Amino acid sequence: MQMNVSTRQLRAFVTLAEQRSFTRAAALTHLSQPAFSALIRSLEEAIGQRLFDRSTRHVDVTTEGREFEAAARRVLAEVESAFETARDFAARRRGRVSVALLEKAPSDLNLRPVTGEDLLHKQR
Repeated sequence: MQMNVSTRQLRAFVTLAEQRSFTRAAALTHLSQPAFSALIRSLEEAIGQRLFDRSTRHVDVTTEGREFEAAARRVLAEVESAFETARDFAARRRGRVSVALLEKAPSDLNLRPVTGEDLLHKQR
């Protein structure tokens, strides 16, 4: 079964689980409360489980919601790690470097070790 769940929904879920308030969670995610509520509702529909018990005074995470919270946090951490890796590759902070060495370098070449700082300056 394929689910269409976004990182936006997962972040909203984690924020609500932390804040236990739709008003505070909506403000922290820069959404109106109705838009935030619709986001949480669509996540619950996609999963087929109620993740929060709601009343007019409080919000509690259900047992299913607590289980889902751990998985949601892992998924968000993995997504962030993937983006960080992509940014590192794009900035050439990560990757593969091949180095060729001469058995004996001519003395008139005036060679010195290359540092990471040298590589960063060369890119600019």
